[in-house]
Amino acid sequence: MRKEQEIFEELETLCTSAGYVHAIAFLAYRDNMVGYAGDITVKDMQKMFSMDRLIRTELSTLIGLLVTKEIDFAMPAPAVLQRYIVRTEALLKEMHHAMSEGMFAGVDFSRIADTQFNPFSKGQALREPIFYGSESAYNSQYLDLSPRKYAADNDWLMSRKGFSIKAACAVAHAIGRFQNKKVVAVKDAMRRLPPDEWTILPGFSFTVKKISEVSGIDKGAVEKVLSAFAFPTGEKNHAFRALHDFNAANATPLLRKDRETYILFSQYSLGEALYETPFYWMASDKNYVDVAMQHRGLFTEEFSRERLEKVFGKDKVYSNINIYGSKGEI
Repeated sequence: MRKEQEIFEELETLCTSAGYVHAIAFLAYRDNMVGYAGDITVKDMQKMFSMDRLIRTELSTLIGLLVTKEIDFAMPAPAVLQRYIVRTEALLKEMHHAMSEGMFAGVDFSRIADTQFNPFSKGQALREPIFYGSESAYNSQYLDLSPRKYAADNDWLMSRKGFSIKAACAVAHAIGRFQNKKVVAVKDAMRRLPPDEWTILPGFSFTVKKISEVSGIDKGAVEKVLSAFAFPTGEKNHAFRALHDFNAANATPLLRKDRETYILFSQYSLGEALYETPFYWMASDKNYVDVAMQHRGLFTEEFSRERLEKVFGKDKVYSNINIYGSKGEI
């Protein structure tokens, strides 16, 4: 079996091939979008639990490798596009096998019955469960909680980024609504096109003007939000040299096609970025980092208190207290 890094490097070569962005668009549509008519049913959702479906971390890896070079938007021939997709799936499956093998490397299975034996005591054993584990939250939860998390930081966001966190979330909601309709329209329009023009990529594309119209937010403010969460022009994701390295495409999931047009392959990634990324902007401001840390702690404490009160009742939940041991230590 090949080493994980060798597979990763071949995957990078594939992802930077001419027109590969169209393969990512197909995979994002196939594995992230659920089509249904009338009321959604269990059958409609079953594909989301298929072992053949790419999960978000896999798709994010492909996007992160795509942007290690300038994106080539040329439309590949149908046979080439099919080859990209088949090879991508094969490499990702091989990657999973390689990571799983590393998970059990050096494990003495004769000690399974030993109560002191812990196969997860080494970091190598945790990489596979972490990468292929379930998501931390639903996209809707990220969008609901972001305004609360950064409510106290709105002045900083307005002065440094030119938008409020509520406006950013409204833009994210608008992108979701717009894409859900556009993907369907693009798919239907493909039926009238010759096969060598089949691509779902336009379904994931949008302009500042369109999102301004859908959200009802001023075009200038929408541009500032999109720019803030767009993968930086000229950046080549240099830190992403192995599967578990920092992938800048997660923090800035919007891709620029041209001056007015953006691409988003995963609405979930934008929701997560809205929840996580602003804190790192603030942390890089030496004059504000202490305030940002204080606000982060207060949000966590207040939200936790509210959740616990829902379970145990307000009269049984206490906050801002010290608990002392028998020797007087906290």
